[in-house]
Amino acid sequence: LLYFSALDLSRNMNVVGAVDLDAYNSIEGDGEEKIARMDEYLTISDVGSASGAAAQLQDIKALKGPMIGNNEELPVLQSIDFDSDNPYSISLHFSKAMDQSSVESNLQFVNTSSGIGVPYMTLWLGNSLHLLVDLNDFGEAPTEKGLPVTRPLSDGTSYKVILDSAASDRSGNMLANEDPGELTKTVMIDI
Repeated sequence: LLYFSALDLSRNMNVVGAVDLDAYNSIEGDGEEKIARMDEYLTISDVGSASGAAAQLQDIKALKGPMIGNNEELPVLQSIDFDSDNPYSISLHFSKAMDQSSVESNLQFVNTSSGIGVPYMTLWLGNSLHLLVDLNDFGEAPTEKGLPVTRPLSDGTSYKVILDSAASDRSGNMLANEDPGELTKTVMIDI
């Protein structure tokens, strides 16, 4: 299970939840099929109002919402973002809706020192892909107060996100970034 906390902006409510990765991975089909069957692997519970002091949560990151793209334009990887205040995620932002399986199969996230791949789960929001990281490899995690503890990216370590230009949008157009360096970003984690 992958546990998370979030802020439901529509209701100004703090929520917690869990993603059952085994149930998620057992669903065949594309991202739309998995979204349609979300109730099979996702649980969300209200924690309390986000007003006042309760709104001072430190581990919530505002994720960019959907964008509109033109089917005739070639897709571009606009940015790869990392916020050192949130060592649990890396975000890739595209100019239009992407073929999720094409992007995911052409993506690598590695520790540059060891060359070992970093375990992550993908979360798509509109034209943005968020890599949710857990160095415990989403396995049996140590617990704190009875709750599993995920392990974020390590302080003082360099990681590299690499996206092959063969990744395509929903219309089959491959990435149009002119500089291959735009498809690779090395981030130094300094917490």
